[in-house]
Amino acid sequence: MDEAAVASAEAEAEAAAAAKAAEAEREAAELTREDRRKILLSLPAVLVGSKRTVRGQVKVSRAAVSFIADRDQDDDRNGEESASTAEGSEKSKKRFWRWPIARVDEVHHARYRLQHVAVEIFLIDRRSAFLAFQDKRSARDAAMRIATCRPGITLMDRRRKLAAAQRAQERWCRRELSTFDYLMSLNTLAGRTRNDLTQYPVFPWVLSDYTSDSIDLNDPQVFRDLAKPVGALHEPRLKQFIERYQLLAEDPDSLTPPFHYGSHYSSAAIVLFFLIRLQPFTGLARSLQGGRFDHADRLFASVDRCWRACLESTADVKELIPEFYSLPEFLANSSGFNLGATQQGASVGDVALPPWADGSPHEFIRVMREALESETVSARMHLWIDLVFGHAQRGDESVKRRNVFHPLTYEGSVDLDAVKDPDARAAAESQIVNFGQTPAQLFRKPHPRRAPPPSPLPPIRHSPHSVALTSVTAPPRFPPNAPASPVAFVSVEGSDLASVGGGNLFGQSANVPGLPSGVKVVTASVDCAVGSHRFRRVAPFAAEAVVGSQHFATLAGGKILLSCGHWDHGLRVLSVEDSRELQIATGHRDLVTCISTTAGRVGRAGSRDTTVAVWEVTPPPDGWGGAHPSFSRGGGLGQRPRRILFGHADGVTCVAASAELDLVASGGADGAVLLHTLRQGRHLRTLRDAGSDAGVPSWLCFLEAPVAAVLVYDGDQLTLSTHGINSPSDAPPLATANATERLHALTLSPDGRFLVTGGEKGAVVVRNCHDLRVCARYDGPGPAVTALRTTPEECIVGGLADGRIAVWAPGVAGA
Repeated sequence: MDEAAVASAEAEAEAAAAAKAAEAEREAAELTREDRRKILLSLPAVLVGSKRTVRGQVKVSRAAVSFIADRDQDDDRNGEESASTAEGSEKSKKRFWRWPIARVDEVHHARYRLQHVAVEIFLIDRRSAFLAFQDKRSARDAAMRIATCRPGITLMDRRRKLAAAQRAQERWCRRELSTFDYLMSLNTLAGRTRNDLTQYPVFPWVLSDYTSDSIDLNDPQVFRDLAKPVGALHEPRLKQFIERYQLLAEDPDSLTPPFHYGSHYSSAAIVLFFLIRLQPFTGLARSLQGGRFDHADRLFASVDRCWRACLESTADVKELIPEFYSLPEFLANSSGFNLGATQQGASVGDVALPPWADGSPHEFIRVMREALESETVSARMHLWIDLVFGHAQRGDESVKRRNVFHPLTYEGSVDLDAVKDPDARAAAESQIVNFGQTPAQLFRKPHPRRAPPPSPLPPIRHSPHSVALTSVTAPPRFPPNAPASPVAFVSVEGSDLASVGGGNLFGQSANVPGLPSGVKVVTASVDCAVGSHRFRRVAPFAAEAVVGSQHFATLAGGKILLSCGHWDHGLRVLSVEDSRELQIATGHRDLVTCISTTAGRVGRAGSRDTTVAVWEVTPPPDGWGGAHPSFSRGGGLGQRPRRILFGHADGVTCVAASAELDLVASGGADGAVLLHTLRQGRHLRTLRDAGSDAGVPSWLCFLEAPVAAVLVYDGDQLTLSTHGINSPSDAPPLATANATERLHALTLSPDGRFLVTGGEKGAVVVRNCHDLRVCARYDGPGPAVTALRTTPEECIVGGLADGRIAVWAPGVAGA
């Protein structure tokens, strides 16, 4: 994958989303009271969720889409049987749902029971709501009415979905999308949704070796043949399927078109089979079996046994779900459910993993994700996409590829409204609900193969020993006879590089030796600036503030610099281009100790007052594109934080967030590490208790892929550790390592696979994020490394204790 292109595309998407959200909120604020209350459309509908389906009324106004449940009904499971939604839990009493129009991003035409009678509403924060209506016309009216409530909402009808699929295909082929993200996009565009278990996203088996002690992802023999459906992978069984197809084709009395497979690769039962150890799926699985678990021999107890069943059983041709590449928790029976014992007397608990996973669900998911993104899979994934979403899904090519399923699993196979016989309609609905649905076809032509990897390959991952110190820039000092001071912060945003020194001045220049041409350097220091042509004094820092990277952050592609740690407990917002101070924001009662940003529009600041403030950044009315951004007509951090996060008993020492995971992590001086939700500010869990032996966290960050985790550095004990985001506080870390020096600078590589650190000894050390093993070490010019960033091209830029800037890049060492 071209990480530079992916990083650039993600930055552009985040900026566009931020601008869209800000514009939507401004429009919502301008609505009159009458506009807010006036109902534009009211229709009966069904709210479909993974837990249950609820009948009620949809009401659309210019302010919100609301759903009010009928009072005279029982809650229905997603699967139609009335049952408790979860083991040991009471039936939900929620009867009202509301989705603000200002938060609606897209409205999709959708299917429900293979009929085009549904609408899926996607919000800016990536949540969605699935509504099924009585007929196609009602669904279209609802979608159109919602989309016209605000100009920025995109209506995704069939034509637009096909166009979006084509654009996603081109981006994946150019390696601007990862394989995981591409498959998720195709699933969404083909109508697959987590709101409806009968249309759950489908992912392929990519590995075929679940018995070896170790696995080499460079060996093509360990991969499944993606050119064939699961049912065609085992030749002896395939002969039986071909024989069935021929018998049905030759039977003159058969009313059913011929097919190879009577079961499907994706159904509600398959989803519950895999997710039985997680609520609410545990309760749903029990409901499906009449209030008890299925026999232990039929439960998901072993990855290898499940794979062998998919190869050998004539009733089992299932593919996988996205959780196999993203969620290790579904493999562990953390809640201690009594799943019974097999006929051999073995109790069923956690899923038995392949030996190469070392008994760790996190390691299993990591390897599976690495396999999915491997070059072997990249070279063959287009063939699997043809089977599930493309031209081999139906028609002559599907027969040739042995890819024909029961006719009732295909779109357009039956018009339920035309079936007048109640028994016949019920039978057709039961078949659709319980035995699987084939995704909507997105491509009519063969899917093109992915482009070969870009050249040169990312050096940190593929050739770490080719990286060396290539340049050290000694900046001019201001005044010329002033002593040097450490560089405290370096930031690389696209083609801009910003660095902040330990003092109070900053400026900018270009053409730093060792970096690609056009990269700009911005530096702030009381006595130095790299090639600066202007200076601006930053507000003084508090006397007790130890200024470092945690006191600075950037926004808007590096155009805006945020700083904290000032004497007045405020945040400073500065324009990098012309050095103007745009805003002073206050939200804490004591010294602000750390700050970070995410998604281009959200800032978090931790303070000695034990709280974390979440600021939502609004672009100025003319956007960030102008040469001289200004908040005089609107925009900025606002007058107060969007929310305040509580939970720490001592001052906050570090903070990080992930828009992708909707999480904020914060570390306290008492040793605690807490997780809150980013959108709602709700305390989720404590990853590490206060007073723990690990020490005081001084830096942390999120690892989003392949396994979501929080990486923590304890500066007083010189230890690194990773913690799963769903791990309880008493769970051991996923990985630990001891640093051999005091670290002053830590950052991640562009692809998030590697941790890059610098410290007292003046060298740069690169570690694998998943196990924290050292994989490379690069010597520096001598002084301690005090600030670090990696560029999209995987050059490493470091600020030094003597005020200089060093660059490590592929090439011949030099200073």
